[in-house]
Amino acid sequence: MILYVLKTIHILGATLWFAYPLGQARALKLAAGADAPLWSNLLSETVRRTKMALLMGMVTIGAGALLILFTYGGMKNAPPQLQVALALVILMLGCTIFGQLPAVVRGTETSSTAVDRVALIKSYARWTGVIHALWLGALVLMYVR
Repeated sequence: MILYVLKTIHILGATLWFAYPLGQARALKLAAGADAPLWSNLLSETVRRTKMALLMGMVTIGAGALLILFTYGGMKNAPPQLQVALALVILMLGCTIFGQLPAVVRGTETSSTAVDRVALIKSYARWTGVIHALWLGALVLMYVR
């Protein structure tokens, strides 16, 4: 029973972690020429979504670690694919903490000109692309055994 609950939490957390930042880079790109209040509101929404993605990432990793513990008795007995997938997922979390979130938070302070806005959009989109590429690798490793 506990394994089903953990799997559900793990899958829902991963789904939300993946979904929260979707479309934000495009929304930022479309609003790049907007007036300051609209841009500011969009940036605060992007910060909120990125923080929620970060929280869901922590939930996903926690539930996954408990699943490994209960299913395999710990990382020592887990298949190598799961160990590498866990490393990729932790790297994704690091990219969110040290790349994606600082890019958009920095943008809330210094995105008054069009050049600043374009730099913010490129940085956010780049980090989102890196994270999604890591997602692909982690998902393939988790399901191929």
